[in-house]
Amino acid sequence: MTKRIPKSRTASSNPLTLAFAFEALENPQYAVTRVAWKSEAKGLLGVLNESLKVQRELPVRDLRLRLQVRDAGVIRVDRNLGRWGGSTLLVSSSSETVAAQAANAAVAEWVKEMVLTLAVVNQTAGQRLRELALAGEAVEAKEQVMAVFKWEQNQQTNSVKASDTIRTQYADLADFVASKLAGQEVFPEAGPMRLEVSSDMTLNEARLLSDPIEVLLPTGKTALFSLGLTVSVETYPGRPLPVVHIEHRKSVWAREPSNKYEKLSGFALPTGEARALRFEIERNALLTVQYQAIARQYDLPLADPKTSEPITALDLGINGSAGLAFEACPVVITHRHGQGEKNTVGRGVTDLDRQLSFEQLTDLLAPVGFFPWQTLEEIPTHYKAQQDSDSGWRHTPAEEDEQGLLEPDERYVAWVQKTRDGLQAHYNGAYHFVIAYYNGLQQHAVRARDILWDVLGKESLVIHLLALPEGVHGSRRTLPANDARPPERASQREQAWAPALAAIRAHAQQHEQNPVRGVMVLADKWYDKFPDDSVNKQAARITLNRELGVVVQYLLPMEKKLDGISNARQQESFRMRVVNAWRDMAWKSLGTMHSLDQKLERSLQNRAAGAAVPVILGLGVIRTNRTGQLQNDASFIPYVIELHPTTGKCQASLLLQSGNATPVATPMQDLTQTIQLLTINGPSYLIHKGSDTSIREERKRRTQQFLYETLVERTQLHPEVLVLADSVTLKGVWPWLADERLDPRNIVFNQENHAEQDFPNATFVRIRQDHAPKVIMDTPQTRVKIAGQVRPSARRSDADLFRLTNTSPALPSYYSFGSRIFKPVGGTSVYRPILNVNEKTGEEKLQAPWTDTWLTPNAVEITVAQHPQRQRFHPDDVARLVEALRSEYGHYGSWTNAPGPLHFASFLKEYVPDYELDEYNSNSVES
Repeated sequence: MTKRIPKSRTASSNPLTLAFAFEALENPQYAVTRVAWKSEAKGLLGVLNESLKVQRELPVRDLRLRLQVRDAGVIRVDRNLGRWGGSTLLVSSSSETVAAQAANAAVAEWVKEMVLTLAVVNQTAGQRLRELALAGEAVEAKEQVMAVFKWEQNQQTNSVKASDTIRTQYADLADFVASKLAGQEVFPEAGPMRLEVSSDMTLNEARLLSDPIEVLLPTGKTALFSLGLTVSVETYPGRPLPVVHIEHRKSVWAREPSNKYEKLSGFALPTGEARALRFEIERNALLTVQYQAIARQYDLPLADPKTSEPITALDLGINGSAGLAFEACPVVITHRHGQGEKNTVGRGVTDLDRQLSFEQLTDLLAPVGFFPWQTLEEIPTHYKAQQDSDSGWRHTPAEEDEQGLLEPDERYVAWVQKTRDGLQAHYNGAYHFVIAYYNGLQQHAVRARDILWDVLGKESLVIHLLALPEGVHGSRRTLPANDARPPERASQREQAWAPALAAIRAHAQQHEQNPVRGVMVLADKWYDKFPDDSVNKQAARITLNRELGVVVQYLLPMEKKLDGISNARQQESFRMRVVNAWRDMAWKSLGTMHSLDQKLERSLQNRAAGAAVPVILGLGVIRTNRTGQLQNDASFIPYVIELHPTTGKCQASLLLQSGNATPVATPMQDLTQTIQLLTINGPSYLIHKGSDTSIREERKRRTQQFLYETLVERTQLHPEVLVLADSVTLKGVWPWLADERLDPRNIVFNQENHAEQDFPNATFVRIRQDHAPKVIMDTPQTRVKIAGQVRPSARRSDADLFRLTNTSPALPSYYSFGSRIFKPVGGTSVYRPILNVNEKTGEEKLQAPWTDTWLTPNAVEITVAQHPQRQRFHPDDVARLVEALRSEYGHYGSWTNAPGPLHFASFLKEYVPDYELDEYNSNSVES
């Protein structure tokens, strides 16, 4: 094997990890006040809960906000307010006396105005709880000093060990850091930050945001947003202390929030206080008792002074952030797509803003012992930042030369040939599918068909147009029982598909030599000013696949101007969406990775003697419906996806449960066969009856047993196996993957030690997404002038691979940053003009604030867990391979988040026959 030398790209770019480390110091200590129910009051809560059990729950969301309003020092409020799992209601920075008085007053007010008004509530218990609160005896407060820099370690792995006694230690450290930032200016010239009160006592993060910032849009209108920070406390394998990650974000506020029935949320920003209070808005956009509690505290309007009508979300969007009536407490409403104005700022914070704010953070946190966590060493790789690797179709099929003749564009010709070769290999030369259009979208369907024929030719695509029957799409308001739960509404949608199913079957019978492979559904988002029912797409995918065995891809119609005509930009956007929708439909279902042999050869250049090219296994769990208290009725499907090194194709095995039967592992099959097993099987909960604890434990046991047995089987079939474990979906299900337990010398399944002896030819790699901090670098050429000094601007890490030097050498960890199809403007800010300086001439040019969306890639964290006596591959090579497995899919131009084969679990999830909770149901879970 001839070695190819990988290339370095970032050596002179000064990569900056947006994270902080600290040493194990005794000080500082962090003092907080914990407020808890007294025993009699908690008993009365139980009585109140029991009296309401049949019809509803106690309105705890309302009490959460009242507690915050009464006590300006509240940091966190328990989501369930200490009704079970302990008695703690909240944590506050106020003194014991102030915190106890405020909490008792809030409880007394809540019982009177909210609890005793419920018809079926136990009035005697309610009255007694109010009496206790008025007497200051419902809750008590106690100061507690937290040693936030003192952490325990696992003796075997030397990793941070979660305390058995201090459940809140991660939250406490996050709050300690946030307390040093609240009231401070973090983004230069953007004003002080406010602390968002959390409703989770143990969450490892704290959030802050700035006051509203107004910017001018290119349209001439203005938009409103706040800059935000998320401070999170994270651990790494083999590291004895945690690390504090900093994530930058932008919260966009609506100037014209919709009065449609979806729920919205808002923030109250009290003047003179460094905090932000979140409240909800009802489906009719009227303001709830939560807002009323804020309004009473800060003397805000409750009704329109001219009409005496109740104030709405639209009133707050227009007036809440300005005007005399809101001077004591400005109010903003969160912007949601489809529920606010279209012309506003995009999400995301520029890399220069991230870099400058991190410098401010460094100065603010240095006095209490924090310093930047600089731990990166570049690993040169064979892959680089890239544009869409499958984008040849974008180029004009023919270009005019100097003689006026039309010559085919070489990139287009190459793409067509490559695509036709793929169609020949997988579909006998032509892909046959249906474009099914809804509600007068025939012209859009014809246009989509003509675009695809123009790009690939009629000989490559057999396309049949079909008008869809009424009822398969539309607002749930059109259904006879529009308040039914998602499964019942989905059943009505499935019945409406019957005529279309019959039509597709009849068409397919006339083309048995070339079966229908897919259905592209053209449907809109809105119907009579109401959104499409959230279950409709999933119902279509499940019904069409179960009955016909086809894959389904959705496509929105072409956008139009107000005069009903599409401009050139909208037409080009539709062309791009049509081709991409077809690519996704035709290629993703194949579960195939291109150029896998090349990736393996380039990456694994330092194999141990006798180590064969590995088969790659991806382990994880497909989960749906994880919202609120209904999560126990969610689909929970463990999977193993196998990627073969010779064919580049994936197969999958699932652990499925049909009804209440014992779960059964399916055989390894192609993805198209696997998804039909899913849709035919129905929802698979693995187990969904019993207590929360028993459900969790049984799911853990069954999942680990399935993974263990499948690993034993596959390692016996193949001489070499590389195992990629998705730690995000396996979190809590396979405890061995946790930082403190990750030890390749002792792989544990179901509390049985040393399972590594049963598959000695397997190399394990833990894949963790959404955990790594951003990495920012200096720009090679762009210069900016900040505070009178000329300096490099900033850019995000792009297609880079780094080894972490500050973790355990026995468990080498890496960050893999993927490439994004995004070319940002250098030297720009989202909230203020920036002076760009020409490096050669010194000329200065003012760059206006960036108002579009800004994308900065997230890294995938890779940890290679090889037994020290059985190292089959060099860890750097394994990391290079994982990076390579994130790019060059036949259906996806850029880099995916999850490496193959884990990427294809997202395709399987689309066909799980279970329904995500929509806004109505998810918000009505809790009163």
